[in-house]
Amino acid sequence: MQLHMYPLTFVSVGSPRTMQGLQALQTTFAAAELLESQGWRVVNFADEGRLAFLRREHRPAAPPAQYHGQ
Repeated sequence: MQLHMYPLTFVSVGSPRTMQGLQALQTTFAAAELLESQGWRVVNFADEGRLAFLRREHRPAAPPAQYHGQ
């Protein structure tokens, strides 16, 4: 089976199990909703109670940012 070779970006949003109360859980889901609206897709919700997102980049990745100073 051939895998599609897209550059992937992964981000994990905090675990509701380690946060306190319903408000923290709502904040996590709000973050999830925001990321989804920006083209991220939930790929794993059950793993350690974390929200995991995977985004396929449909254009070539930008060159690394040049950091000056320090």
